[in-house]
Amino acid sequence: VLINEMQENERQEKLNRNANLEIEYQKFLSDAKAFVLSGEVIEVNQENLIKVLYGLNQMNWGSWSLPKMTISYSANQYDCDGKTATTIKLDEPIKVDGQMISKFKTSTNRGHLNEYYSLR
Repeated sequence: VLINEMQENERQEKLNRNANLEIEYQKFLSDAKAFVLSGEVIEVNQENLIKVLYGLNQMNWGSWSLPKMTISYSANQYDCDGKTATTIKLDEPIKVDGQMISKFKTSTNRGHLNEYYSLR
């Protein structure tokens, strides 16, 4: 009986952790979208690119009004086997994880947009 009770407690803790993670992720997405729509000129760095990519990824590309950033760029959106992915190509590379990179993407299904660096 004690083992079953311990297993049930562990299961509940895991469910609670997952629920909290989902709440945090939804807040991140909401904040990212607000960041993109703020109208501010966005400093290009890894953290801000993540916000811009995920903010744009929540909107249909036809409704985009791309935010101004400190480096010129282009952005696109793709359907990767049913999963929407957004890409950004900077006119000048930036240093990310010790590499100079100019092409970034939201996470995609395996085998899609491989020439882009995945930011998460």
